[in-house]
Amino acid sequence: MKMKWNARILSATCAITLLGVVMTGCQSNSNTSQTTAPTSTNNKTETPKQVTLRFSWWGGDARHKGTLDAINLYMKKNPNVKIEAEYGGFDGYREKLVTQLAGASAPDIIQIDAPWVKDLGNADYLVDLNKYKDKLDLKGFDDKFLKDYTVFNNKLLGLPTGINATTFIVNQDMFKQNGIEINQDWDWEKLVTEGKKLHDKNPRQYLLNAEQSVFADMIIRPYVIQKTGQQWIKDDDFTMGFDKEVLTDAFKYTLSLYDNGVLQPAQESFLFQRKAETNPKWLNKEIAGMFNWVSNLPLTKKPMEKETDVTTVPVAKNAKDSGFQVRPSQVMVVNSKSASIEESIKFMNFFFNDKDAALLLTDVRGLPAVEAIRKSLVDANKVDPLAVKATDAALKKAGTPYNALSNNEELIKILIDSVEKVAYKKLTPEQAAADMITRYQDKLKELKSAAKK
Repeated sequence: MKMKWNARILSATCAITLLGVVMTGCQSNSNTSQTTAPTSTNNKTETPKQVTLRFSWWGGDARHKGTLDAINLYMKKNPNVKIEAEYGGFDGYREKLVTQLAGASAPDIIQIDAPWVKDLGNADYLVDLNKYKDKLDLKGFDDKFLKDYTVFNNKLLGLPTGINATTFIVNQDMFKQNGIEINQDWDWEKLVTEGKKLHDKNPRQYLLNAEQSVFADMIIRPYVIQKTGQQWIKDDDFTMGFDKEVLTDAFKYTLSLYDNGVLQPAQESFLFQRKAETNPKWLNKEIAGMFNWVSNLPLTKKPMEKETDVTTVPVAKNAKDSGFQVRPSQVMVVNSKSASIEESIKFMNFFFNDKDAALLLTDVRGLPAVEAIRKSLVDANKVDPLAVKATDAALKKAGTPYNALSNNEELIKILIDSVEKVAYKKLTPEQAAADMITRYQDKLKELKSAAKK
């Protein structure tokens, strides 16, 4: 399917501009990365210093291939540089990285998740990129987007690899066969109604494929935030933006999704945490949809390909905030202990601003965050039309950006644990809410105390 610069893409660009999520009107050079030029001293040519860099990331096959191709292009342009690629899946990535950073053995250039930036920055593991503005073209990044996600204590600790958003990925054939309209205004009630209709018609099929991390991040938190209109956790006093009543209601809704056959039983779906696209029922087209990130479209749509479509995730009627997440796909950072910080910065400049590299990377990390690069990919028909459609829809309903405290990994783990207890019916919604709030209060006291030191 060829991509045209049509009204839909213009709409996406306008929405992006209005929301301040991406850069407007920036131009960048076609090739910002140049082969290291030899220098001359006393009429003698010096050979450029040989440098080896390590670069780590996670992702699927499409991301791996695009990134490896871009690395090879950089090494071709810079023969004195060797880049060792360290890549794989998401499981265990953060734990391994923290161990490496603590032991001063981490890679030079690192892909991390946006919620990790503040914690790793506070530990002085990351380079302040503000110090290297002479070597790094930042004009293509929107200041507000950077401030929301990668600037802490006036330090620019990383750059967003792309614009990511929550979306509802669907098998349009299954929707049509069950008389379900794809592009309707989805709310939480409609999700139950349509899911029950599909499952009653064919008990082997489910409307949604949701494992515990997606459940926590794309169902529970948006459901609660839409009711409260507040941050999940408040920055100013380290308190929760919800109470027991609202959380209990969210957990009751969780059970209704299972009781009405909207979701595959947790005992089956939870086996595929952070790997929902490998669920056999998804592969066998017995599940009609999945909440996921736009950046995961290439991996998620593999079983369906041309049958794939996207629509918006549910927003409650009269919601105080959509809870719709638009955030960096990931964040690229430089290890503060790297022996080759300047060469790492030079590679980052190439990664984000070089148009030849962009043609190799395309949208494997979502739509590029640099406006000129994004436009060049659209013009070259190198961007998945579904990624544009999904991002456009999300931007129109984007909620308040989640603060760093709301995305604290330890708090998210407590939430996931609570979701599991409800889904497995080990605790009632009331019991799970009370237990989680107690655990949150203890953890927040600990985090607040640590923040004062």
